[in-house]
Amino acid sequence: MSDAKLPLSGHGATGDTGSTRLLRTRTRSPDLSPRPDAELEWWFVQGSFSAGGDERLHFMAALFRVRGIDPGATPGHMLLVHVMDEDGNRRASASRITAPIVSAHAALARRIAETNFGRWLSGFVLRRHMRDVLSPLRDRDIAEVGAPDRFAGDPLLVDWLDFFLAQEGDGVRLTLPIDGGGGSAELFMRPLSPWLCETGDTLDPDLAPPYSYLSCPRVSVQGNVGGRSVSGRAWIDRQWGAFDGWFFTEADGRASLLGWDWLGLSFDSGQDLLYMRHQPLALTPPRRGYAVLFDADSVGLLSGDVVREPVRFWTSPRTGIVYPVGQRIAFPDIGGEIEVTPLVEDQEILVFGVPAIWEGAVRAEGRIAGERVHGAGRLELFGYGFADTLPRYVGRALRRRFGP
Repeated sequence: MSDAKLPLSGHGATGDTGSTRLLRTRTRSPDLSPRPDAELEWWFVQGSFSAGGDERLHFMAALFRVRGIDPGATPGHMLLVHVMDEDGNRRASASRITAPIVSAHAALARRIAETNFGRWLSGFVLRRHMRDVLSPLRDRDIAEVGAPDRFAGDPLLVDWLDFFLAQEGDGVRLTLPIDGGGGSAELFMRPLSPWLCETGDTLDPDLAPPYSYLSCPRVSVQGNVGGRSVSGRAWIDRQWGAFDGWFFTEADGRASLLGWDWLGLSFDSGQDLLYMRHQPLALTPPRRGYAVLFDADSVGLLSGDVVREPVRFWTSPRTGIVYPVGQRIAFPDIGGEIEVTPLVEDQEILVFGVPAIWEGAVRAEGRIAGERVHGAGRLELFGYGFADTLPRYVGRALRRRFGP
């Protein structure tokens, strides 16, 4: 995808200012419509809201549209929803797909298996993998449902059972389930800060071919739940691109799976921080990743090293996956160090195609440019359940059966 495909009308700048590189931004909301040329694309919203002094609910919704590596394939859809209170009680949790997601995943898994295990062994590996990924559908832990009633662009409008997402002017309307009894949250989100509008190869040159990234980290939330008015704040992301460079990377004729950490934080200083680190499973030492700092006047890509140190781990009793749910991240070039702590440890979500991900609400505190900051946001840990070698597969199976 070229820069010309990014909706960049509006103000923006690219340059170097000390330890940051200014990134392209837009003051008005960009077009969030589906991209028919993308192998995969998604819309992601995370935040929290409350009714006055009542309990605060933390929510996440991620909607995926997938064509896969076959450009003529029928698009598949996947939705993840997670809502919980401050004590970690789940108020809603949903993971659902449409049938084309299964065939798109099988085609991608075959490509990875054949490049890593050869023609004969790849068949056995692929059959075992598909048996594992289909088991949550058989057990109804992940629901397979019909396609959305509406999925349109210009402007974006998605209507899918109890989920609704639509762009309305400069804002976004969202309806999502809030409990198992049919209740819902009806929210309207209005941007309070400029949108980041960049290609992924600008953010991280190791990720090629490029993908496109739109992000607004500071969004007001107004709405109602059960007839009660609520208000809060959220973060909106929109990305699209190819599987190659996002979920796997190819070198010397071999495809290597990619995992990642994604972190979005909003601070009481008025600043917001985005940190992303992709990591091929077979590659050491770890990649540096990249960090973006938003403030009232600009959006800057931080230069220099980013140092990530896991400080707290949690082992899932359901899947046996070990997640680094607490992390300390240092940004030496801006005198920054942030410690991230989960609200609760168990925020694992089952996702089709992988054993699970950890997608959790977090608190954060530390320093930026020597000033104390406190904040909150969300940490996403993907790929920690991959078992691409026999020792990894056996270790995860033993933890799942006997505990950590």
